This record gives sequence, C-alpha cells and structure tokens, in this order.
Amino acid sequence: MRERANSSILLRHINLPIYIIGRPLVHKAITSIFCSKRGFIAQQSGATIILVAIMLPLLIAGMALSVDVARLYLVQTKAQNALDNAMLGSVATETSVPNVIAEATRLFNANFPSGYMGSTIPAGINVVESPTNVFTGAITVSVPTSILKPITRRTVFNPNSQVTRGFQNSTQNLEMAVAIDTSTAMNTTKLGNVRIGINTMLNNLFGAATTSNNINVSIVPFTNAVNIGAGREAWIQPGIHRSLYSALSRVQPGRLGNVSNRNQDGPRNNLNDFSNVLPTTAAGQFRVPRNAFGGGAARDTLFNRVSQIAFALNSRTALNTILSGLSCNGNALRANVGLMWGWFTLSPTWQGVWGAPTTKPAAASSTLRKSLVLVVSGRNNVFLGNGTTISNDDTSTGTLCTLIKSQGIRIYVVAYNTAANLNTAMLSTCASSASDYYLVNTPAEVTSAFTSISSVSSGPTVRLTR
Repeated sequence: MRERANSSILLRHINLPIYIIGRPLVHKAITSIFCSKRGFIAQQSGATIILVAIMLPLLIAGMALSVDVARLYLVQTKAQNALDNAMLGSVATETSVPNVIAEATRLFNANFPSGYMGSTIPAGINVVESPTNVFTGAITVSVPTSILKPITRRTVFNPNSQVTRGFQNSTQNLEMAVAIDTSTAMNTTKLGNVRIGINTMLNNLFGAATTSNNINVSIVPFTNAVNIGAGREAWIQPGIHRSLYSALSRVQPGRLGNVSNRNQDGPRNNLNDFSNVLPTTAAGQFRVPRNAFGGGAARDTLFNRVSQIAFALNSRTALNTILSGLSCNGNALRANVGLMWGWFTLSPTWQGVWGAPTTKPAAASSTLRKSLVLVVSGRNNVFLGNGTTISNDDTSTGTLCTLIKSQGIRIYVVAYNTAANLNTAMLSTCASSASDYYLVNTPAEVTSAFTSISSVSSGPTVRLTR
C-alpha cells in the first residue's frame, strides 16, 4: 500500500513539470501549424486557385446559359402578346377563317418585328375555327442558342391563342330587331337567301349556345303593314279601324292583326307617326292599312299570310322556326312601317307592353347595344291621304331613320336588288354609317352582309379564352 501511494505521488510530481513545461510547447506548435506564414491556413491559397480554376468555366457557362434563357423568355413573351393581340383584333373585325388569318398575320407582324433577337417564323399563323366562333391561332417561333449550340442550334416553341366571339358568358348584351320586307318585291328565292343570311348571323351571335340571356332578337315581317296578333284592340284607333282589325283577327284567331301607322292614310288626322308614344293612349293608337278596306276572301287570305311580330326571343331554335315560316305576300312595300315597328321592339318606352319578357326592351346602359336591321327588296309605295294630299313614304322613312338613330339605336340596311330597283339614296343615308349599308344582289353577298353585321354586333364580346 505504501509503495502504491508513493508511486502515485511520484507520478504527480513527474507530470506537474511536464504539464508546466509542455503547455507552452503545445501552444507554440498549434500556432506554428495554423497561424504562421508556412502554416495550414497559409497553404489554402493554392486550394483557392484550384477552386477558382474549376469554378470559372462553370460561371462563364452559367452566364452564357442565362443569355440563352433570357433571349428565349423575351422572344416567347413578345410573340405570345403579339399573337394574342393579333387574334383579338382579327376575330373582332373579320368573319371567315382566311380573312382572320390575313388580318392576324398583318397585326402580328406589326407587333413582332422580323428577326427580333435573331428569331425566325418558319411558317405563318395557322387559325382553326372549332366550334363555331371559337378561333385558335398557333405559330412556330425559332430562337438561336449560344451555350446550348453544341446541343441544339435553335430552340423552337409554339405559342397559341384562343379567342371566343359571341355573347355567351359575356357582360355585354344585345337587343336586335330584324325588319324584313315580305312583299312580292322579295320573292321566294330571295327570302330563302335572306333566311340563310340571318341564320348565319344568329349562329355567330349565339356562338356555341342555343339560348343566351345576353341576346334578345325580334323578327318584324312587314309589307305595307305588320301583324301584331289578335287581342290588341286597345292599340287600334276606334271606329272603322278597330272594327276592321277585329274582323281580320277572327280569320285565324291569335295570328292575324294587321296594322300600319297612325297617319298618312285617309282620312288624315293629327296623330304623329314619328313618335314612340305607347298605344295605350289615344295619341299612340294605330290604323289598319288603307288597302284593307276592300272586302272578300282574297283580302282576308292576303292579310292572313303576314307573319306575326316575334318579340325579344333569346332562343336560336325559336328564331329559326319563325324565319322558316316567313312567306312573301302583298304588293305594297312601306319601309317606314317596318322601321317604326322595329323601333317599338327596341324602345324602352315600350317595356312590358309587348308581354314576356316584361323587362324588355331594356333601358339604355353601357353594357347594352341596340341594333335595327332593315331588309328591303323594292321601292317604297306612295299612298294618297285625304283626297289629293300625297303621303311621301321616302320622306317618312328618312325622318324615322334619323329619329331612331338619335335614340342610340344602330341601323343596318340590307338592300337586296339592283340599284335601279331600290331607293338607294334614301336607304344609304338611313344606315348609321356607310359601312352599315349593304347593296347586295347574290346569295353570297347576302350571307356576307349578315356575317359582317354579326361581326360588328359581337365585337365587344370578343375575348381571350386561352
């Protein structure tokens, strides 16, 4: 036990001087290794050089790659924006796919300079319309590369843009009246072509929808009169006019109710034909046409064939059914009568008077467009009023056109005949602008006119959908 104790004491005595002497030596050694000019840290300068030598090419490659990526991003963004704008502009103004392609190409080139940042367009814009009124445009853009050149000399991408035209899912609304001349000046063949043109217009307006809460279209067939239907005796001036209206209405109840204007047929009165005053007052009541004062079955049959006004329909199927039932009857043509009754289907003053929908015609608003399309195929007849006083229907038509346009209603005129057989001077000034007047004489021209009308009418509803 003593020997073990002595050994421990001896060891402690030996370790103490070693600890005292060794600690500075260890400190010096560590300092020499890590902090001297020849130490470990100083030797890292060589490693840094090696690290820089390794990283520098990667940094250069990254910078070069960023140039490729930046160029691609800029070209892709500019091309997509140019294509979107080109599709919106072309679909808003053109109707057929070839015309859309031509106009889209022009607009794209105006917004995407040739050779922009070295890019090329190997082929032109391709446009497909499917379904109706949904136009998809696509283009191929090739962009040169820098660092990626060993892999690929150019990067190719394909921007596309889809534009939908029509009132479906739109905040815009349209109320339209189509006043159609169904006198014998418009023969069966011409009326068939007009029907095709209007159907095309409706297809463009409705787009893929069968019905639309944004569209209401009234069909107003006319000769020298219109058919407002039976049961509206209160709209007719008392006396012989109301009695004749009631008698004619009984030929086929619910279908026949021929009326014309308030004045200009004998005997004359002081009522105003150039007013949208309601027929529920004496000042607004109407007459039956002058040539209805004859008698017999021939007269009844003639008036029975004037189709009734269809008010504010929002179903494409219902509208096409109405159109298919139209026929040409009556020798007399009075465009002023067609205009007048077309106006009454659009004037907010008449809201609820026609029946359902009772909210139509709606009041003017920034999201509502009102259009009246007048379709004629012959000259106005001139009627005698009260003996030798002549009622000039051309003057009446011109006055009504001016008045209707002043109410914010856009008038389109489709004059279907040769110029020699039309009141071209009056009709051309009736339209809201020169571009809203269409002188047509072939089936293709008729369809083109109505297609153009639908394009103008649906312009505000053209929108990007992809």
